[in-house]
Amino acid sequence: MERHDFFSQHPNTFFVNPPADAVLPTDAWAWHIYAHARFVNRPNSLVSHTLETLRSHTQPVSMNDINTVLIFIPKEKKLTGYLLENVRSFFPVGIQVLLVGSKDVGIKSWANKTMPGFSRTHTAAIGNHCQLLHTQLEEGNAFAQEYGFSRTQIEVLGHTIEVSFLPGVFSEHRLDAGTQLLLAHLPTDLGGVICDFGCGSGIISKFLGTTKPVSELHLCDLSALAIAASQRTLATDLNCHYYLADGLPAQLPPCDWIISNPPFHQGKDTNYDITKQFIQKVATKLKSNGSLLIVFNQFLPWPTLLEDQFQNIRIVASNKSYKVALAKHPRTRN
Repeated sequence: MERHDFFSQHPNTFFVNPPADAVLPTDAWAWHIYAHARFVNRPNSLVSHTLETLRSHTQPVSMNDINTVLIFIPKEKKLTGYLLENVRSFFPVGIQVLLVGSKDVGIKSWANKTMPGFSRTHTAAIGNHCQLLHTQLEEGNAFAQEYGFSRTQIEVLGHTIEVSFLPGVFSEHRLDAGTQLLLAHLPTDLGGVICDFGCGSGIISKFLGTTKPVSELHLCDLSALAIAASQRTLATDLNCHYYLADGLPAQLPPCDWIISNPPFHQGKDTNYDITKQFIQKVATKLKSNGSLLIVFNQFLPWPTLLEDQFQNIRIVASNKSYKVALAKHPRTRN
């Protein structure tokens, strides 16, 4: 699909889940589930876990100006279904909907398929490694505040933690092996003001709030879905603060501890940049005696980067897949 040809043929398009490097028409509206800075600062972009938030936007979008919705499908089928259901509850019946994606995200599995509320999809265009599908909204559906949310109880080191999820949030309905290794090796003196970077569903923060003397919890994530899920996971906990951002937020106060199982995937894509920038800046968000506890895959080179930022690095746990590093005495700080 040639970008300029598409824009000339579909000038009034609403974009859903465009990739981080997408170049959108200046006046086009878009809904993003990831808080990349270039979209957060874009006037006609909504960064939220639900399209419904757009109804209260400071610049309400006029449905009369939109005749096409273009959805960039993610790899996770449940997340694609979630995006479609949001479109179904927000846009008027009759609007044409296009799905675009590459073969490695499974676009072919959506071809010639009937989805609830939509006409059967058919192929509109085929590229070397991607496909464009066409469908039409035939039946709307009232927005449900609870749509997509699920809850599950997860056993963590003898504690039962109730966790909320949305489609696309990391490690849905289970405790991933990296986080399990991290939580099994928490320092005994951990407490105070804590930042959970790459918080996902909020399971780390929930466990810390249950087992450690925490005075404040600050949860950060790139995904609006993760922030919404973690807010539900910690709904009854006090002194929780949430940041939807693609790195350490400027307003984060100095922390006693920053804890992270940092991401290196966004959907199908591998992306190390967020974690690299996090490591390069993390010391500036710690108190003078603050510490970083981080878990990561064995093959990742994070210890070398950590040595540039901290005077003391120690591997406190390791197995065939993961390492947990404790970093103390920041070299630079506020």
